[in-house]
Amino acid sequence: MEQGKWHQMGTDELAQSFQGSLETGLTPEEAADRLSRFGRKELTEGKKASPWKLFFGQFKDFMVLVLIGATLISGLLGEYLDAITIVAIIVINAVLGFVQEYRAEKSLRALKALSAPAAKVMRGSTVIV
Repeated sequence: MEQGKWHQMGTDELAQSFQGSLETGLTPEEAADRLSRFGRKELTEGKKASPWKLFFGQFKDFMVLVLIGATLISGLLGEYLDAITIVAIIVINAVLGFVQEYRAEKSLRALKALSAPAAKVMRGSTVIV
């Protein structure tokens, strides 16, 4: 079976490509073997980043690093008002980016908690929920 083409196949062709049967499904032994070979089909959440890590991650952007460089140059040239202004812009950008990223992460966790995936499968001619 070609990668990514399963959605274009007919049901018989799809069952054949997965070595299954539309009438009986997989045998319990074959299902257990595939589970041990391929693992469970679950979305992984990944490592949860701490709020501090999210905040300080805002300073890794290339443009922020350029602004930090501009701040240093302005400070060395005695343009303290410009340096303070650039630092304020950097801090405001970091706070806004942090808030947006934190809320997005929180929303994704809430959506995952709301979803209750369930599937009907056929194992040896028996439908299992």
